[in-house]
Parts: sequence; structure tokens; C-alpha cells
Amino acid sequence: MESAVVVAVVAGISAVAAASVSALLSYRIAARKYELEHGRLIKALRVVNAALRTDPYPSRSLKHLKSLLHGMDEDEIRDLLIRAGAIRVDDLTGGEEMWADFDSPAAKRARLARQQMLA
Repeated sequence: MESAVVVAVVAGISAVAAASVSALLSYRIAARKYELEHGRLIKALRVVNAALRTDPYPSRSLKHLKSLLHGMDEDEIRDLLIRAGAIRVDDLTGGEEMWADFDSPAAKRARLARQQMLA
């Protein structure tokens, strides 16, 4: 009877190990497939995030971001900006379309100005 228990325990451990390896491989394959399919988007989001969070610039123009993201049109860049948590802020000096990180001082000023206009 003891040998049957040992065989059952070994079989159970083997099954758990095989299932764990299978799950790990499935996860790695899925992650790689996602990266291949969405790699351009992921890399573009990294560029946008880095540009928005770089000091000493409180905001970035759409024109500047377009120069960083060759091959993307303005609507794609706006979509990326929104995904990255950016907000459009008005440039009072040059009239350019400016964007800033939602938590930046420039974005806070823009939100406050909009609230005052609506009040």
C-alpha cells in the first residue's frame, strides 16, 4: 500500500510541475505575441511619456511630438497622448497645440482656467 501512495504522490508532483511549465510557456508565448502585435504602440507610448515628463519643459507641442514619432499622423499622436494621460493646454504665445502630463503644473493651470471660463 505504501508504494501505491508514493506512486500517487510522485504522479501528482509530476502533473503539477508539467502544468506549471506549460502555463509559464503559454504566458511567455502570449506576451511575445502581444509585444509583436502592439510593439509600435508600446514604443510610441514610451516616447510620449518620456517627452511629457522631461524637465524643464512643462508642455510639448504637437509639432515637436510629431517630429519624435516619424510616420504617425496627428490624430494617432493625439490618441497616444490621451492614452498616456496627457491633457491639451493652450499656448498663449504662439497659438500652437500644446500637451502636458495631466499632473503637471501646466495642466493644472489649464484645468483651472477652463473651470473659471465655465463658471
